Amino acid sequence: MPERVYDFLFILFSPLCHQITERSFQSFDGLQFFVCARDTGTYLGFFFSFIMYKKNKFEIPIFPLVILFFIHLLLFGLDGLTSYMHIRETNNFIRYFTGFYFGFFLGLIFQYLEFFLFKPSQIVSGFKKYEGIHKAIFVEFLCSILFVVTLLLMKYLLYLLVIAIFFYMYKLVGLILRVFFMSERRLWYYLAFSLIFILIFSLVFSVGINKIHIVHKFYR
Repeated sequence: MPERVYDFLFILFSPLCHQITERSFQSFDGLQFFVCARDTGTYLGFFFSFIMYKKNKFEIPIFPLVILFFIHLLLFGLDGLTSYMHIRETNNFIRYFTGFYFGFFLGLIFQYLEFFLFKPSQIVSGFKKYEGIHKAIFVEFLCSILFVVTLLLMKYLLYLLVIAIFFYMYKLVGLILRVFFMSERRLWYYLAFSLIFILIFSLVFSVGINKIHIVHKFYR
């Protein structure tokens, strides 16, 4: 990655994360990831949930899905809270593990909300006995496979992380606007989306510049 592009992205994403070197992964050419291991897992997990489970119908029972989401949310929160309170030590493997599973199930919940708000007739219900549990277990298994594969290939995922972060912002802004416009095919939707997206990243980049200046003054 060109040095200027890397520096720009590092500043741009700095308000999203503390960017502590020891808590971040390194790419194959020694570049620090733009966010920490836990946030890297969150963004990549969210991204892969859409890549691996993008269908015309939502076929996962919502009740066991919500249970799994809150289990991983609890693990995500406990790992971060207990380590920051110095109750226990954590590491980048655990940070990435809790972040990836949380992000993956967050993405599935996000997809359910999209179907619930805009395509409720395409949510499959009426599962047979234990069928819902089997589907939930399969999703957990799929998430585990993706976790292992991405962890093994982590040194090569710096570019994909950039895409995942932008994708996360894209889906978040898009969902909020669709609630107001109830359609993503109107001209006003595209104009509002473009404006908000530009404003968000302009604000984030401005905050990032100030953060870098503050850090430099502190160390001087």
